[in-house]
Amino acid sequence: MKKLLFVVMAIMIASFAFAGWGGTAFTDSTIQSYGQGLAVDGAGKIWYGSYYKSDSILVPEHHDTTATGGDTTIAAAYSGCRAVYVFNPDGTQASFSPIKTVTTTDGTDTLWNTQRGYRTDPNGDVVIGSWCVYYRITHLTGEGIGKKLLPYPTDPATWSGESVVDPAFDDAGNMFTNCVVAGAGPIKAFDTSWDPIADVVDASNLSSYSRTIEVSGDGNDIYFCNFGTPLVVRFHSDAGVYGTYAAVDTIKNIPVEAISWGKGDQSGYLWMGNMNTCAHYAYDPTTKTYVDSIMHPEMAVLGAKPRGIDFTADGDTAYITYFNTWDNDAVYRFVKGTGSAVWENDAVISVNGFELGNNYPNPFNPTTTIPFTIQSAGNVKLSVYNVNGQLIETLVNGYKNAGSYDVVFDGAKHSSGIYMYKLTVGRSSVTRRLTLLK
Repeated sequence: MKKLLFVVMAIMIASFAFAGWGGTAFTDSTIQSYGQGLAVDGAGKIWYGSYYKSDSILVPEHHDTTATGGDTTIAAAYSGCRAVYVFNPDGTQASFSPIKTVTTTDGTDTLWNTQRGYRTDPNGDVVIGSWCVYYRITHLTGEGIGKKLLPYPTDPATWSGESVVDPAFDDAGNMFTNCVVAGAGPIKAFDTSWDPIADVVDASNLSSYSRTIEVSGDGNDIYFCNFGTPLVVRFHSDAGVYGTYAAVDTIKNIPVEAISWGKGDQSGYLWMGNMNTCAHYAYDPTTKTYVDSIMHPEMAVLGAKPRGIDFTADGDTAYITYFNTWDNDAVYRFVKGTGSAVWENDAVISVNGFELGNNYPNPFNPTTTIPFTIQSAGNVKLSVYNVNGQLIETLVNGYKNAGSYDVVFDGAKHSSGIYMYKLTVGRSSVTRRLTLLK
């Protein structure tokens, strides 16, 4: 079944009338990767958080009364914590970034726990998930303005100890959410004060695992993302959050861990990150068709998993984070362009003393030349992959002296489509895209 899914997605990528998106790394390379939360706030700032500990905070001297033998004094020391990083559109950090503690009327909490997804509410403020807690933070100053612990006190037996998912908001500000172990509890709805409205979808209608959820602006449609099965189920209620939701249709064969409505000229499109192909697809719920996509070729080769996507207000710029590897950037910016490419970057990419240039011609049939330069001798590997990250050919694999090289790739025995070529020198690598058009 998985092999069939890969084939279907490859055909989708090759056949769409894509608008074209250019991609670049956005954050400083020192920011921890393995993205787990991303949102664009009401002022256009980009909020990001890693799954792993990304900063530290000083814990003052304190007393531990639980230790054997009674009261024990614990010396002041720095301890690792999770941080929320907030970036201006030019890539610099906001004045209040990073955020390591959140103060609300319930007190001050340090962000010790794993982050579980971000979302911007209708006021432009950002809600972050941290294990089984949601914090609402004002996008103006980075200060906390609300906290919601799940399970809520009136239902202590539900969601006990379960991690929350990336929440969703309708236009009225009602929040919808479920838990990662989907069958452990229902989809819940809360009002703007975060008081519970109802359990809107029973746990018996949910299964497997989930990391995110989305809802239509009117609140009538809930999109439950099951990445384990894989599918996205639409639950509908004619009366929105105060009605009864029932499953009405399913988007099949797409394991989604990141989902978001487009903005501006992307409005009405449900953008979904496919964890098998590493591509984000724009789905039109009206026509039930895919109409656009964004793909970062290097992330596809690495097998990274999309974990967050959001757009600027005009819809022309997308920010994406991936659950990837330690040596990649935390956030990537994709700008809508023209042409038929899924992802394009025409600049020469230089990494650790070697350069990988554009293949020429491109598109090509059946041969193309791949240029690269290395500044010092060493082991070099140049390989070609399909969009699913499967190795097609290894063109170079061995010791090379410093210098410039031109390597010919013959695609005569391969089908038309988009491929990636990856240059590895020592422990560093870079990947680019080429198109075979017969």
